[in-house]
Amino acid sequence: MVFKWPPLKNPFKLRVVIPSSNLGIYSTLREKTEFIGRIARASATFKIEELTILNDSPENTPIFIMVLRYLLTAPYLRKKLIPLTKELRYAGLLPPLSIVTHNPGNKELSLGDLREGLVKVSWGSKAKVFIGVRESCLTKSERRISPNERILVRIVNINPLRCREVRPSEIPEYTGFEVSSVDAKEIHKVLRGVVILTSKQGKELGKGLLRAIENDIAKKNEATFLFGNSFLDFDEIFASSMRKENKQSNIDVDYKINSIPGQGVLTVRTDEALTATLAIFNFYFQARGRSKGKT
Repeated sequence: MVFKWPPLKNPFKLRVVIPSSNLGIYSTLREKTEFIGRIARASATFKIEELTILNDSPENTPIFIMVLRYLLTAPYLRKKLIPLTKELRYAGLLPPLSIVTHNPGNKELSLGDLREGLVKVSWGSKAKVFIGVRESCLTKSERRISPNERILVRIVNINPLRCREVRPSEIPEYTGFEVSSVDAKEIHKVLRGVVILTSKQGKELGKGLLRAIENDIAKKNEATFLFGNSFLDFDEIFASSMRKENKQSNIDVDYKINSIPGQGVLTVRTDEALTATLAIFNFYFQARGRSKGKT
Protein backbone atom coordinates (compact mmCIF):
# COMPACT_ATOMS: atom_id res chain seq x y z
CA MET A 1 0.00 0.00 0.00
CA VAL A 2 1.35 3.41 -0.99
CA PHE A 3 1.92 5.86 1.86
CA LYS A 4 -1.12 8.06 2.38
CA TRP A 5 -1.48 11.25 4.42
CA PRO A 6 -3.56 11.97 6.38
CA PRO A 7 -3.91 8.37 7.57
CA LEU A 8 -7.29 6.74 7.88
CA LYS A 9 -8.36 4.78 10.96
CA ASN A 10 -8.04 1.02 11.03
CA PRO A 11 -11.19 -0.75 9.82
CA PHE A 12 -11.58 -2.19 13.33
CA LYS A 13 -11.25 -0.56 16.73
CA LEU A 14 -8.07 -1.72 18.46
CA ARG A 15 -7.29 -1.53 22.17
CA VAL A 16 -4.09 -2.32 24.03
CA VAL A 17 -3.73 -2.99 27.77
CA ILE A 18 -0.26 -2.75 29.37
CA PRO A 19 0.65 -3.12 33.08
CA SER A 20 2.33 -0.13 34.71
CA SER A 21 4.78 -2.58 36.34
CA ASN A 22 6.68 -2.46 33.04
CA LEU A 23 8.35 0.65 34.42
CA GLY A 24 9.63 -1.31 37.42
CA ILE A 25 12.62 -2.74 35.56
CA TYR A 26 13.96 0.77 34.94
CA SER A 27 15.85 2.41 37.79
CA THR A 28 15.77 6.01 36.54
CA LEU A 29 13.05 8.43 35.46
CA ARG A 30 14.90 8.95 32.21
CA GLU A 31 14.69 5.26 31.30
CA LYS A 32 11.02 5.13 32.28
CA THR A 33 10.28 8.16 30.12
CA GLU A 34 12.08 6.68 27.12
CA PHE A 35 10.16 3.40 27.49
CA ILE A 36 6.82 5.22 27.58
CA GLY A 37 7.85 7.09 24.44
CA ARG A 38 8.46 3.81 22.63
CA ILE A 39 5.06 2.47 23.70
CA ALA A 40 3.35 5.64 22.51
CA ARG A 41 5.12 5.60 19.14
CA ALA A 42 4.21 1.96 18.48
CA SER A 43 0.59 2.58 19.48
CA ALA A 44 0.28 5.58 17.15
CA THR A 45 2.17 3.87 14.31
CA PHE A 46 -0.31 1.00 14.23
CA LYS A 47 -3.29 3.27 14.90
CA ILE A 48 -4.42 1.99 18.28
CA GLU A 49 -7.51 3.88 19.49
CA GLU A 50 -7.38 3.10 23.21
CA LEU A 51 -4.33 2.50 25.39
CA THR A 52 -5.19 1.36 28.91
CA ILE A 53 -2.65 1.08 31.72
CA LEU A 54 -3.30 -1.72 34.22
CA ASN A 55 -2.65 -0.22 37.66
CA ASP A 56 -0.59 -3.06 39.11
CA SER A 57 2.20 -0.70 40.22
CA PRO A 58 0.58 2.37 41.84
CA GLU A 59 3.85 4.27 42.09
CA ASN A 60 4.40 4.00 38.33
CA THR A 61 0.88 4.41 36.94
CA PRO A 62 0.71 8.24 37.36
CA ILE A 63 4.04 8.66 35.53
CA PHE A 64 2.86 6.41 32.70
CA ILE A 65 -0.40 8.34 32.27
CA MET A 66 1.21 11.78 32.59
CA VAL A 67 3.90 11.16 29.96
CA LEU A 68 1.41 9.60 27.53
CA ARG A 69 -0.95 12.57 27.82
CA TYR A 70 1.95 14.96 27.37
CA LEU A 71 2.91 13.21 24.13
CA LEU A 72 -0.66 13.24 22.85
CA THR A 73 -0.96 17.00 23.32
CA ALA A 74 -0.02 19.06 20.26
CA PRO A 75 3.46 20.59 20.82
CA TYR A 76 2.15 24.14 20.37
CA LEU A 77 -0.36 23.59 23.20
CA ARG A 78 1.90 21.97 25.79
CA LYS A 79 3.16 25.17 27.41
CA LYS A 80 -0.41 26.42 27.72
CA LEU A 81 -1.89 23.20 29.11
CA ILE A 82 0.77 21.16 30.89
CA PRO A 83 2.95 22.43 33.74
CA LEU A 84 6.46 20.97 33.69
CA THR A 85 6.51 18.81 36.81
CA LYS A 86 9.37 16.64 38.03
CA GLU A 87 7.73 13.65 36.33
CA LEU A 88 8.22 15.41 32.97
CA ARG A 89 11.86 16.28 33.59
CA TYR A 90 12.98 14.23 30.59
CA ALA A 91 10.11 15.11 28.27
CA GLY A 92 12.61 16.65 25.86
CA LEU A 93 13.93 13.16 25.09
CA LEU A 94 10.54 11.89 23.92
CA PRO A 95 10.08 11.15 20.22
CA PRO A 96 7.34 13.22 18.57
CA LEU A 97 4.19 11.27 17.81
CA SER A 98 3.85 13.08 14.48
CA ILE A 99 0.12 12.40 14.31
CA VAL A 100 -1.96 14.48 11.93
CA THR A 101 -3.37 16.89 14.56
CA HIS A 102 0.16 17.90 15.64
CA ASN A 103 1.00 19.29 12.19
CA PRO A 104 4.21 17.29 11.73
CA GLY A 105 6.59 19.06 9.37
CA ASN A 106 5.09 22.47 10.26
CA LYS A 107 3.30 22.72 6.93
CA GLU A 108 1.26 25.71 5.84
CA LEU A 109 -2.43 25.51 6.69
CA SER A 110 -4.61 23.91 4.04
CA LEU A 111 -8.33 23.41 3.64
CA GLY A 112 -9.48 20.25 5.39
CA ASP A 113 -6.55 20.09 7.79
CA LEU A 114 -7.21 18.82 11.31
CA ARG A 115 -5.77 20.71 14.24
CA GLU A 116 -5.94 20.41 17.99
CA GLY A 117 -7.00 23.73 19.45
CA LEU A 118 -7.49 25.65 22.67
CA VAL A 119 -10.57 27.86 23.06
CA LYS A 120 -9.55 31.46 23.87
CA VAL A 121 -12.94 33.24 23.72
CA SER A 122 -16.38 31.74 23.24
CA TRP A 123 -19.86 32.95 22.37
CA GLY A 124 -22.09 29.94 22.74
CA SER A 125 -21.55 27.72 19.69
CA LYS A 126 -18.87 30.05 18.26
CA ALA A 127 -15.36 30.63 19.54
CA LYS A 128 -11.88 31.93 18.80
CA VAL A 129 -9.50 28.98 18.96
CA PHE A 130 -5.69 28.89 19.09
CA ILE A 131 -4.39 26.24 16.66
CA GLY A 132 -0.66 26.98 16.70
CA VAL A 133 -0.56 29.97 14.34
CA ARG A 134 -0.65 33.71 15.01
CA GLU A 135 -4.24 34.17 13.87
CA SER A 136 -7.02 32.67 15.97
CA CYS A 137 -9.44 30.44 14.12
CA LEU A 138 -13.10 31.46 14.31
CA THR A 139 -14.77 28.14 15.03
CA LYS A 140 -18.36 26.92 14.83
CA SER A 141 -19.79 23.94 16.67
CA GLU A 142 -23.08 22.13 17.13
CA ARG A 143 -22.80 22.62 20.88
CA ARG A 144 -21.85 25.28 23.40
CA ILE A 145 -18.07 25.75 23.57
CA SER A 146 -16.39 26.72 26.85
CA PRO A 147 -13.29 28.95 27.30
CA ASN A 148 -10.00 27.06 27.83
CA GLU A 149 -11.52 23.90 26.37
CA ARG A 150 -9.33 21.66 24.23
CA ILE A 151 -11.09 20.72 21.00
CA LEU A 152 -10.44 19.18 17.59
CA VAL A 153 -11.17 21.36 14.55
CA ARG A 154 -11.11 21.09 10.78
CA ILE A 155 -10.06 24.10 8.69
CA VAL A 156 -12.86 25.19 6.34
CA ASN A 157 -11.43 28.54 5.16
CA ILE A 158 -7.95 30.04 5.07
CA ASN A 159 -8.45 33.79 4.61
CA PRO A 160 -10.08 34.66 6.91
CA LEU A 161 -9.22 31.63 9.04
CA ARG A 162 -12.34 29.59 9.81
CA CYS A 163 -12.74 26.17 11.46
CA ARG A 164 -15.44 23.71 12.44
CA GLU A 165 -15.35 21.49 15.51
CA VAL A 166 -15.28 17.76 14.78
CA ARG A 167 -15.35 14.71 17.00
CA PRO A 168 -12.65 12.01 16.64
CA SER A 169 -15.32 9.29 16.57
CA GLU A 170 -17.11 10.90 13.62
CA ILE A 171 -14.21 11.44 11.19
CA PRO A 172 -12.30 8.93 9.02
CA GLU A 173 -8.79 10.15 9.90
CA TYR A 174 -6.68 8.67 12.68
CA THR A 175 -5.98 11.32 15.34
CA GLY A 176 -4.26 9.37 18.12
CA PHE A 177 -5.36 7.20 21.02
CA GLU A 178 -7.24 7.71 24.27
CA VAL A 179 -5.41 7.01 27.53
CA SER A 180 -6.86 5.60 30.74
CA SER A 181 -5.95 3.39 33.68
CA VAL A 182 -7.82 0.50 35.26
CA ASP A 183 -7.49 -1.59 38.41
CA ALA A 184 -7.42 -5.37 38.07
CA LYS A 185 -10.87 -5.78 39.63
CA GLU A 186 -12.37 -3.62 36.86
CA ILE A 187 -10.51 -5.17 33.94
CA HIS A 188 -13.76 -6.47 32.45
CA LYS A 189 -14.62 -2.88 31.49
CA VAL A 190 -11.89 -2.79 28.84
CA LEU A 191 -12.02 -6.37 27.53
CA ARG A 192 -14.08 -5.84 24.39
CA GLY A 193 -14.27 -7.57 21.07
CA VAL A 194 -11.76 -10.35 20.42
CA VAL A 195 -9.47 -10.60 23.46
CA ILE A 196 -5.91 -11.62 22.56
CA LEU A 197 -3.31 -12.48 25.21
CA THR A 198 0.34 -12.40 24.13
CA SER A 199 2.72 -14.90 25.70
CA LYS A 200 5.84 -16.91 24.83
CA GLN A 201 3.76 -19.88 26.06
CA GLY A 202 1.01 -19.10 23.56
CA LYS A 203 0.25 -20.75 20.25
CA GLU A 204 2.56 -19.84 17.41
CA LEU A 205 0.91 -17.20 15.26
CA GLY A 206 0.93 -19.14 12.00
CA LYS A 207 -1.30 -18.65 8.97
CA GLY A 208 -4.14 -20.85 10.23
CA LEU A 209 -4.39 -19.21 13.64
CA LEU A 210 -3.98 -15.75 12.18
CA ARG A 211 -6.81 -16.38 9.75
CA ALA A 212 -9.11 -17.56 12.56
CA ILE A 213 -8.35 -14.46 14.63
CA GLU A 214 -8.86 -12.19 11.63
CA ASN A 215 -12.27 -13.73 10.93
CA ASP A 216 -13.36 -13.21 14.54
CA ILE A 217 -12.19 -9.59 14.54
CA ALA A 218 -14.13 -9.00 11.33
CA LYS A 219 -17.30 -10.29 13.04
CA LYS A 220 -16.88 -8.23 16.23
CA ASN A 221 -15.26 -5.16 14.65
CA GLU A 222 -12.90 -4.66 17.58
CA ALA A 223 -10.08 -6.34 19.44
CA THR A 224 -8.20 -5.98 22.73
CA PHE A 225 -4.53 -6.98 22.96
CA LEU A 226 -3.15 -7.84 26.42
CA PHE A 227 0.58 -7.52 27.12
CA GLY A 228 2.46 -8.48 30.28
CA ASN A 229 5.84 -7.29 31.53
CA SER A 230 9.34 -8.72 31.14
CA PHE A 231 8.71 -11.41 33.76
CA LEU A 232 5.02 -12.31 33.77
CA ASP A 233 2.20 -12.66 31.26
CA PHE A 234 -0.82 -10.43 31.62
CA ASP A 235 -3.01 -13.18 33.06
CA GLU A 236 -0.35 -13.96 35.69
CA ILE A 237 -0.12 -10.29 36.67
CA PHE A 238 -3.91 -10.12 36.89
CA ALA A 239 -4.11 -13.24 39.05
CA SER A 240 -1.43 -11.89 41.40
CA SER A 241 -3.26 -8.57 41.76
CA MET A 242 -6.53 -10.33 42.58
CA ARG A 243 -4.87 -12.55 45.18
CA LYS A 244 -3.64 -9.44 46.99
CA GLU A 245 -7.29 -8.48 47.40
CA ASN A 246 -8.20 -12.01 48.49
CA LYS A 247 -10.20 -12.52 45.33
CA GLN A 248 -10.02 -15.14 42.65
CA SER A 249 -10.91 -14.43 39.09
CA ASN A 250 -9.93 -15.48 35.61
CA ILE A 251 -9.67 -13.47 32.43
CA ASP A 252 -11.79 -14.66 29.56
CA VAL A 253 -9.48 -14.56 26.54
CA ASP A 254 -10.26 -15.75 23.04
CA TYR A 255 -6.68 -16.43 21.99
CA LYS A 256 -3.29 -16.86 23.66
CA ILE A 257 -0.65 -16.24 21.02
CA ASN A 258 3.11 -16.16 20.57
CA SER A 259 3.93 -13.56 17.92
CA ILE A 260 7.72 -14.03 18.23
CA PRO A 261 8.26 -17.81 17.99
CA GLY A 262 11.86 -18.95 18.29
CA GLN A 263 12.91 -15.78 20.10
CA GLY A 264 16.66 -15.42 20.50
CA VAL A 265 16.57 -13.67 23.87
CA LEU A 266 15.47 -14.92 27.27
CA THR A 267 12.74 -12.29 27.65
CA VAL A 268 11.05 -10.06 25.11
CA ARG A 269 10.29 -6.62 26.48
CA THR A 270 6.81 -5.20 26.16
CA ASP A 271 7.66 -2.46 23.69
CA GLU A 272 9.27 -5.11 21.47
CA ALA A 273 6.30 -7.47 21.78
CA LEU A 274 3.87 -4.64 21.07
CA THR A 275 5.64 -3.68 17.86
CA ALA A 276 6.09 -7.26 16.67
CA THR A 277 2.48 -8.27 17.32
CA LEU A 278 0.81 -5.22 15.81
CA ALA A 279 3.10 -5.29 12.78
CA ILE A 280 1.84 -8.78 11.93
CA PHE A 281 -1.81 -7.83 12.22
CA ASN A 282 -1.28 -4.53 10.41
CA PHE A 283 -0.99 -6.28 7.03
CA TYR A 284 -4.47 -7.70 7.52
CA PHE A 285 -6.00 -4.47 8.82
CA GLN A 286 -4.76 -2.47 5.83
CA ALA A 287 -5.90 -5.10 3.34
CA ARG A 288 -9.29 -5.19 5.01
CA GLY A 289 -9.51 -1.41 4.92
CA ARG A 290 -8.81 -1.38 1.17
CA SER A 291 -11.46 -4.03 0.51
CA LYS A 292 -14.00 -2.06 2.55
CA GLY A 293 -13.21 1.04 0.54
CA LYS A 294 -14.07 -0.75 -2.69
CA THR A 295 -17.50 -1.88 -1.53
